[in-house]
Amino acid sequence: MRRLFLVLLVALAVTAPSAGAATSVSLDSGREDGLVSTLVVGGSEVSISDVPWQAALLSSNRFERQDDAFYDQFCGASIISDAWLVTAAHCVDGGTQPSEVEVVVGKSRLNDMTSEDRRQIRNIHVSPEWDPETDTGDIALLRLSEKLVLNGATVKAVNLPTASETSYWPAIGASYAVSGWGCTVAVGIDDDVGTECAQSYANHLKSVDVVDVSGPSGDVACGDIGPIPNIAEVIICAGVAGGGQDSCSGDSGGPLVALLNNEVTLAGVVSSGFGCAQAGYPGFYTRVSAFRAWIDEVTGGISSPVPPGSFIALTPVRIMDTRSGDMVGELDGSGAVRELQVTGAGGVPASGVSAVALNVTAVSTETNDFGGFVTVFPCGTRPDASNLNFTSGMTIPNSVIAPVSSDGKVCFYVYGKAHLLADVSGYFSS
Repeated sequence: MRRLFLVLLVALAVTAPSAGAATSVSLDSGREDGLVSTLVVGGSEVSISDVPWQAALLSSNRFERQDDAFYDQFCGASIISDAWLVTAAHCVDGGTQPSEVEVVVGKSRLNDMTSEDRRQIRNIHVSPEWDPETDTGDIALLRLSEKLVLNGATVKAVNLPTASETSYWPAIGASYAVSGWGCTVAVGIDDDVGTECAQSYANHLKSVDVVDVSGPSGDVACGDIGPIPNIAEVIICAGVAGGGQDSCSGDSGGPLVALLNNEVTLAGVVSSGFGCAQAGYPGFYTRVSAFRAWIDEVTGGISSPVPPGSFIALTPVRIMDTRSGDMVGELDGSGAVRELQVTGAGGVPASGVSAVALNVTAVSTETNDFGGFVTVFPCGTRPDASNLNFTSGMTIPNSVIAPVSSDGKVCFYVYGKAHLLADVSGYFSS
């Protein structure tokens, strides 16, 4: 469910709707069977491979239809690691027990979900900042009983922003995608969501694009709601000017994602709004970066696993430069080896690395009559090959994919003599 609220937001320093719109919308209505669930308004069907961090929260045997997730689904969530999901507080507050909630991942259609797909929850952690009266702090963490297998295709952890991003990201006008299952029709701010959405739930996952309306400062008006400077630090205001595209009742807890440093990143959690897809009334989303410290405190720190063999690009960082010391190699034909610890350096993790991408440069080269070369290899048995060939007085660069030894090292064999520079630009997960 996405909370549909029409309360006076005096404490939030926003302009309330007219007095006629000040009656609270019932949160207990939804489908004809009473379960509140969701799907976005104005979007299009997507495959789970397009949003592999999307999860569905299901009521555990609520309607005694163990294989009918269409009736049991009530909220969304986002995978943030193999053990943790993030959702909205209002989806699981009020004394909800872990045994009452189940999770399904890796599925596009609700009616493709079976009892074997349902995963159990070990713990529910609701943010201590959650305030149902103002809908701020609307975020919760779910710890799974068993870890997920993150295959990178249909099940994947979404990147999280850091706390430092709160003050500037996302900016006004930033593009978002929000996804979920549920109500597909616009709901007026005075309408009853149960009546309007009763026949408008679909089985297939949908996504819709919205834009940031008021920015991190909240000084720019959040549509007809007005400026929200007092809550913009913890809430994102997002929608489209003319309405018609929005999350809606039941999308709650699902992901609002945007690009950060060219990576899809979880910017917000679907929270609340005045109706659905109404012109002048964007939706409210919990700003994830504002709660990153709490997320790390509860989880012990999130480091999203990546599938084996994945390449993770890094901003190039120099991790070796021998010019302040002796040159590497010998001129007597024996050559010499230089070891370099690459794991734990330059953004490369301390473990879980099979190979690194290096930009290697040989400078100030010296050779005998046979010339010189550099071989980069995992420390151990040296292959009969070379990565750079040089003569005296050259500066010669090359890009190398270097397998890493079991202790996280790469070795450089130099025949002749040279100073070596090495910049790491990425790594492959093991």
